[in-house]
Amino acid sequence: MSYSNVSLELPGSPDLPNWRLEDILENISDGFFALDRDWRYTYLNCHAEALLKRSRRELLGKSAWDVFPELLNTPQYHKFCQAMNDRAELIFENYFWPTKQWFEVKLQPFEQGLRVYYHDITEHKQTEEALHESEKLLRSVINSTGVIVFATDKAGIFTLSEGNGLAKLGLVPGQVIGQSAYEVYKAYPVVQQCIQRALNGEAFQAINEVEGLAFEASFAPLHDLHGQIVGVLGVSVEITERVLLEEELREALANEKEVGELKNRFVSMVSHQLRTPLSIILSSAELLRSYSCRMTEERQQSHLRQIEEAVERMTKLLEDVLTIDRAEAGQLVLHLSRFNPIELCLELLQKLQQEENQTHRLVFENSWPEDYLIEADHKLLRQMLDNLLANALKFSPEGSEVRLQLAYEAGQINLSVIDRGIGIPSEDWPHLYEVFYRGKNVGAIPGAGLGLAGVKKMVELHDGTLSYQTELAVGTTFMLKLPISC
Repeated sequence: MSYSNVSLELPGSPDLPNWRLEDILENISDGFFALDRDWRYTYLNCHAEALLKRSRRELLGKSAWDVFPELLNTPQYHKFCQAMNDRAELIFENYFWPTKQWFEVKLQPFEQGLRVYYHDITEHKQTEEALHESEKLLRSVINSTGVIVFATDKAGIFTLSEGNGLAKLGLVPGQVIGQSAYEVYKAYPVVQQCIQRALNGEAFQAINEVEGLAFEASFAPLHDLHGQIVGVLGVSVEITERVLLEEELREALANEKEVGELKNRFVSMVSHQLRTPLSIILSSAELLRSYSCRMTEERQQSHLRQIEEAVERMTKLLEDVLTIDRAEAGQLVLHLSRFNPIELCLELLQKLQQEENQTHRLVFENSWPEDYLIEADHKLLRQMLDNLLANALKFSPEGSEVRLQLAYEAGQINLSVIDRGIGIPSEDWPHLYEVFYRGKNVGAIPGAGLGLAGVKKMVELHDGTLSYQTELAVGTTFMLKLPISC
């Protein structure tokens, strides 16, 4: 039998001569070969030769299973047999391990045997896998925090419902998908109105009560590629404890001017400090949901880092509030453990260095004995250093140097944070450790006025000392000294 004279007969072109068919097949981008009913190769184009790493001379007239016996009884082998026996077209995806490529394989039976097309989909599969990993990471971030992320279509039907905050409503992720938001929240007209406002094109934030709990939520319309509204995206966080605290403050301090001012500053501070990271989470989540398929992996990771950093800022703010509250109530206690302070310092500096918009030069100056352990509250010491370093970075020019010094002195651990920032005016010195107090020269630099007050209380709980040296427009050094064993 002469394999060069075997009819190829492409679908829809039964009258084309073989030489014309071969010319077409040689110029397509897919790998193509034909097998007779005894599985012998009758034709291969150049792409198939490259894929199979065999020449026409080596393959024509030979059985595919004799040339590649390792494919016998594999899923691919059974697909070929199915197409040949059923005389029906079959399409499937296959990973070709010798070249580490993914292919879409099309099998087309014809009178003399089987036509086989291999279309390279490796790039598509890699993109698909990268998107899958990004989605897993995003879900991990959402489910490891107390937020709820939800979305509806333009009819108000839930298409997304994620976050471990759902447990507070007695729900599990995905439970309400396919249900109408108007039906799920029929007992809460205010929530229904928020959904409708977003569907009408309004982006806003609101505090709603559901199941006896207070939730702060951001709502925004979802748009398609043509700018048409196709649904709603929202991010919500449970703030009942904060609302109750605000109510307690209003009741306890309403008649005292000084305390009334404190209350207003607290409400304003918390609202502002939480609203900004919530907006970042919402915008980043919306971008990932709407445009992730057109983003590079680096761009997706950048948005995920923004979500993580926003959650960290909210967590830090709440930790500072709770630390001061517990200290004032005499409920802040030490949980002592033995650890190496060098490791703690390096861990903190590494975390700061990896933050998205970090431009400062972070320097660690260490003279602590390498294997010398201290006994202290690891979590509180980390919180103290984190606050001092955050202030140094916040009040220093971009690109300037911030140093962290660690030293041993006469049974004490000495930690110093040194910046080249704006300094502290002398009129602020008497109030530096007061709750909510902020320096006269901070301008628009964001902050809550809680960090130093909390650090002072945590230092005193360790029987330590906190001092500082400062000069306007030159910089500030905070010196923290704790006994090695508490």
